[in-house]
Amino acid sequence: MAAFPARDWLAFVIFTSWFYGIAIGPTVPSKVYIALLSNKSNSQGWKTFQLAIKHVNANSSLLPNTAIEAFEDKLNMSEDNMFEHAKTILKSNVVSLLVDSQTMLTHKALSSMLRIPLVTTHIGSSPPDSAKEFKYHVKMAPSSRDITEAIKGIITHYKWTTLLILYDVRWRHFAHDFVSQLPPKSKVSKMSLELDHHVKDGKLCEESKRKLSGFNNAPIEAFILLMGHHWVEDIINQVHCSCSLKIEKPHNWLLAEPVLSSGMAVQSSQVVMGFQPHKSNNHMTERLITELSSQQIKDSSRLIYDAVWTVAHALHTVISSGKWKNNTGDGLQISQNGVTLLKQLKKVQISGTTDVIQFNGSGIRINNKLDVNNLRNDKFVTIGQWSPASQNKLQISSKPQQNKQSSGLVPLDKLNRRLKVVVVKDAPFVMVNKNGELEGFSIDLIKKIAEMLSFRYEIYKSPDGLYGGWNEKTGYTGIVGEITKNRADMSTSPLTVNSERLKVLEFSKPFMQFTMSLISKKVDTNDHDLTTFMLPYSTTVWLITLACLLFVTVLMYLVNFFSPYGYRSEHIQYGETGEEFDFFNSLWFCLASMLQQGADHTPKSFSGRVLAGCFWFCILIWISTYTANLAAFFTVRNSERQINTLEDVVEGDYPFYVMRDSAIHQFFRVAEYHTYRKLWERMNAADTFVNSTAEGYGTARKVTNAVFMAEKPSTEYVIMQKPCDLRTVNGILGAGSYGIAMPKHSPYIRNISVAILRLQETSVLDSLWRKWWEYKSQCAKEKTGAAVGGSKRIQLEDMLGVYLVLAAGGCFSVILVLVEIWWRKHGTNVMAVLRTKYSFMREKSSTVIRVQPSTIQAKNEEREDKDHENEGTPC
Repeated sequence: MAAFPARDWLAFVIFTSWFYGIAIGPTVPSKVYIALLSNKSNSQGWKTFQLAIKHVNANSSLLPNTAIEAFEDKLNMSEDNMFEHAKTILKSNVVSLLVDSQTMLTHKALSSMLRIPLVTTHIGSSPPDSAKEFKYHVKMAPSSRDITEAIKGIITHYKWTTLLILYDVRWRHFAHDFVSQLPPKSKVSKMSLELDHHVKDGKLCEESKRKLSGFNNAPIEAFILLMGHHWVEDIINQVHCSCSLKIEKPHNWLLAEPVLSSGMAVQSSQVVMGFQPHKSNNHMTERLITELSSQQIKDSSRLIYDAVWTVAHALHTVISSGKWKNNTGDGLQISQNGVTLLKQLKKVQISGTTDVIQFNGSGIRINNKLDVNNLRNDKFVTIGQWSPASQNKLQISSKPQQNKQSSGLVPLDKLNRRLKVVVVKDAPFVMVNKNGELEGFSIDLIKKIAEMLSFRYEIYKSPDGLYGGWNEKTGYTGIVGEITKNRADMSTSPLTVNSERLKVLEFSKPFMQFTMSLISKKVDTNDHDLTTFMLPYSTTVWLITLACLLFVTVLMYLVNFFSPYGYRSEHIQYGETGEEFDFFNSLWFCLASMLQQGADHTPKSFSGRVLAGCFWFCILIWISTYTANLAAFFTVRNSERQINTLEDVVEGDYPFYVMRDSAIHQFFRVAEYHTYRKLWERMNAADTFVNSTAEGYGTARKVTNAVFMAEKPSTEYVIMQKPCDLRTVNGILGAGSYGIAMPKHSPYIRNISVAILRLQETSVLDSLWRKWWEYKSQCAKEKTGAAVGGSKRIQLEDMLGVYLVLAAGGCFSVILVLVEIWWRKHGTNVMAVLRTKYSFMREKSSTVIRVQPSTIQAKNEEREDKDHENEGTPC
């Protein structure tokens, strides 16, 4: 037989294919099947599956000429009977496999063998970005990436940093990938659990049980469970047994796999949170609820319902586009439409009972909203939503709560551990005595409460010594951080109750009310200055006053000396001395006038009287000004600095200090009132923040004019301790209160509150106040009322300088009297000796010939005789 040329063979094949295509044609299938692989043929899932098919077939516009039927396989598929299972499916025109359980390797093998899509309703354990996605896989459940992002959103929202991840070995890749995406500041521990998957309903291995029981009182903020939901209940109960009669430590639990609508039974104090596909309120959901006659529809049932509709829409696209291919023979044949249907499934975009249904190129569902659920009374309740398309992805509408809130008091005497109480050193609440032991009001308070409620406890100091607040770099610090991180059960330190702390802590009934106080250093009234009386005038004024005294003295002397109407001119005519206003008497006149004592003589001449009048007017002003300023000085000095409000602090430009990360620090940080804003800006600019109240009081003592703001109970104690050099201004800002701080959802909150009220009713708290405030006082109480007026009088010490001046003058006068007496007795002799010496020195040093006194007298007589002769001669 001659061989055909290659081109003839090619033409023959093309013709045959074309003819064969015309022969079979793009026909429409009258019936197709969808297989549901489930071990529970009578479950809600199977009923939902049949109901979804019924609704699809009733929709004449979707598949008008094709009916979908449910393929029911009575065999339980396993590795041993997988081929028989495939054979059964091949006998029917099954277009897709639908799995209502955890996806197994046998499911993937069957889908790959038959080349038809595998639609699943459970989340996988592979990492979000896994490159080993199964080719025929289409996932109706939320993607692992969305679950990961939602968990991270919860952790960030509640600022949890201490985490423990418990994972099934099947989820190990997911766990490693999840840890790598957590914030660097998170303290994360991981532990894999050995789970026996071969036993019906699963079973924990003994080693895993032993490890889990050790976490009962662990200081962990949240447990992250990466495993199937059917393990969750056993694991939580292994850590906190639901049958325990003792009080368990509350922990937060986050579940990776979507939770069951039916809920679970766990220990009452635990806070369990999980996620579910968002439920849409549309006609499909209403129809499903009505025809199933149940309000409790499982999430897997909703996903099955949506899966059937998704397959139906993809099938409609394949048929309407003419891409459907019928089988050509009667034997077992692999489906020719599987790949085409798979491509269309990934392009479907419809609305179902679980919101928008949309997939990416790998068959993973995208843009899927998640409901955030909280277990309450063994049932999950929606408390928020996570949406990948929103700017704020996580929105929490209700705070998570413990599974079962205690409505009464819990038996603390059955507590299986010691409660940890965290405190900070702050007198008189917490101090260290000579033996190195803690004492103080807070120590006595927890002791009284423990005796009343019969529980054991241990006290430790906060590592950083702070009361605590939010820090952008380290999270919550101090006592607040210790409690929120579950390292402590409570704190009896004076922690102020405010809105910021109530977001992350619980507080008991207040055990103390207070207002804020301003602390500053007292003026040292015991430091007396001997020159106090000179303070009203400056040194310059005193010098000018003295110069004026001397100037007027000299001027008065000159006026009296030259004036023809003065004392000197008058007394010369009568042969008197006229010494009333010589230099020394002029000085005495001016001094007597200045001291307002009056002088012996007053000027007679008009010029002298004008000078005296002007001088007296100046004296009037000097004396009045001095007296007024001296009185004002003593008044201001005795009243110290007048700081009564924060406005006085702002206007006086005082250095202002508060304690870092305290309630008052938070108050000024968020305050809007302009005075508070000015103080906050001043503190920020000068960095006037202290780390403890002790440091604040030390600053008030050392820094000039410093003002430290603290709470009244602390300031009242400090000002009554030696060296008694601080003063307070009370009643600043509104009233606040101290409460015992505990973690959120603490089961002991009611017990502690009742104990506080009992201590108040029995005056125990008043007794503790007197013990640590009144009886510990080392300073005398400040005087009030009439005593205050007495303390402001001018004391002897204030006038001592004046008396010393008088005493010095008296002593000087006595000395002068003694000198004058001596001079009276010996002055003549002294003067004679001085004259003799003076004459001798003149005679020795003079070169001029002296004229004798007798010669001078003879000449004078001769001149007088000539004068008489001339008078007698006639003109």
